[in-house]
Formats: sequence, structure tokens, C-alpha cells
Amino acid sequence: MLLEGKSALVTGGAQGIGFGFAERWLRENPGILWLADIKQTEQSAWLAERNPNVRLIHYDQGDYESIAAMFARIKSEGPPLGAAALSAIFSDRNKLLEADPKGIEKTIRISLLGTIYVLQQLGMHMVEAGRGGRIVIVGSPHSQSSFAIPGCLAYNAAKAGCHAAMRTVAMEFWPHKITVNEVVPGWVNTPGERKFTEDAKIATAVAKLPAGRLIEPSEVAEIGTVFLTAGAQMVSGQSYGITGMVDAPWWSNRDEGM
Repeated sequence: MLLEGKSALVTGGAQGIGFGFAERWLRENPGILWLADIKQTEQSAWLAERNPNVRLIHYDQGDYESIAAMFARIKSEGPPLGAAALSAIFSDRNKLLEADPKGIEKTIRISLLGTIYVLQQLGMHMVEAGRGGRIVIVGSPHSQSSFAIPGCLAYNAAKAGCHAAMRTVAMEFWPHKITVNEVVPGWVNTPGERKFTEDAKIATAVAKLPAGRLIEPSEVAEIGTVFLTAGAQMVSGQSYGITGMVDAPWWSNRDEGM
């Protein structure tokens, strides 16, 4: 792994998939693991108390100045970043005819523009350090045209934009030995899922899934960590799915091919 003597950053790291990355990347002994979020949780506070090389950092992904201030602190307080996992998102879900324009704007500003701003700051930080780096974006099947879930237009568009940004930045960062890839999880067992649906409805839907269960954040992080290995130095601009076959036609009669 490539974190010895370097720092690592996880955005949206206070819970869910981001927290899964934080726990996994701590096993690679980074000099400092920056756990960044707009607010911390009991989980993230517990992790910081148990690990002296964890730093909790507050930032607002919807605010460019806040993002720039975060990277200024990272630069001043620790070794250069060797890797980053970008997991921070916001999603306001309603069908377009009922959607609040403010919710649409906030979803795009945080989930898409914020990701682009973080990528810009990351690139400047890693290029200045001159030691290369690995960036992993947490994508979504929502970015796929075949997976256009109603009621999620702004989020679908944001994640599609993040996928395009990943492909573009991978080309731009390649000369600097910085790889940029995307891990695409299916339906993951996170607190964010309970924002939109109660447990009873989730349980009913999960019973219809090919895997019969939700994906765990630790499983997503394990796949995303593959991009940090020495064998992945020629892998950039790629998406790797860990979907539990949720993007397959699971509503059909698979046994009969219909």
C-alpha cells in the first residue's frame, strides 16, 4: 500500500461509506487520516479517541472557501496526502414537478460542484508535493442511463456529472502520477438510506434483491482500497462496481430468462 509516510483524506467520513473507508485505511498506517465532514458523529469521535493519527476536520462541501481552508490546514499540519476517498454527498429527492428548486440547487452544489472543487484542491496539493497519489470517488448506479430512478433527478444528474469529472480529471492528473478511479456501490446499508425510507419498506425491497441483503460500507471500502495497491498504478479513469447485482434486471424472472 502507498500510505506509509503520507496522509489520507476521507470526505463524508463521519458515517456510512466514508466511515467504512476511514476504518479500512487506518489499517494501512497513514501518517494522518483526515476525517472530514460537515458534522461529526459519535462513530467518528470514537474512532478519533482510539487512534491518535485520526484528525476530525469540519468543512462544508457546498462552500468553496471552506474546502480551500480545509486543504490549507491539511498542508500545514501533516505529511502530503497520498490518497483520498470522496464520499460526501447531499440528495433532496422529489419528482421534478414537486421538487423544491432550492433542494435541486443544493444537491447539485454539494454532490457535483463540491466534488469538483475537492478534486481541484486535491490535484493542486498532490502536484505540489510531487509524490503522486490515488483518488477514489464513490460513484453510484444513479449515474447510469439505464438506472434513472424517478424522484432523484438532481442526484442522478450530479452522480453522472461526477462520473464525467472522474474520467476527465484522470486524464489531466495522469502526467503527475495521480490516479483517479470510481467505485460504484449498489444499495448500501447506511444511515442516509433511512432519510428517505423507513426500515419496514427497506426490508420489503431487500427481499427482492438478488443478494437478499444490503451491501455493507466495509465491503465498498475494501474494493475501493484495491486502487491503492502497487498493482493498480496503471489503473485510472475506471469505474468498478460492487452492486450486489442491483443494476441487473432483478425484477424479471431470472430463472426463466424473462
